[in-house]
Amino acid sequence: MAVMERVGMTTTVPIEVIYAAGEVPVDLNNIFITDPDPEGLLVQAEMVGFPRSSCGWIKGIYSVARKRGIRRVIAVTQGDCSNTHALIEVLQMEGAEVFPFAFPYDR
Repeated sequence: MAVMERVGMTTTVPIEVIYAAGEVPVDLNNIFITDPDPEGLLVQAEMVGFPRSSCGWIKGIYSVARKRGIRRVIAVTQGDCSNTHALIEVLQMEGAEVFPFAFPYDR
C-alpha cells in the first residue's frame, strides 16, 4: 500500500481535492496556534532570517512546516495574508513543492 503524503495548507482550501489525490491535508494554521510553544515557533523563523516585524502567522506556518517535515504546501494567495508570496519563495528555495491557490476574486 502506498504511503499517503502530507500536504500542508496555509488556510482553508477544498480538501476534497487533496483526498482525491490520495494525500492527507495538514492545517498548518491550527498546528501553529495549538503548539505548546507558539512563540518559540516565531523565534525559530526569526533565527533563519524572517524579520521580527513580519507577519506572525507566516512565521508560525513556516516553522510548523519545517518542524513537521511538510515538503508540499498549498499556499492560498488571494484573500489571505499578503506575506504568503514571500513564504512561497522561502519554501521553494528550501526545496519544498508549493502549489499557489487563489479563490475567485469575486467570491
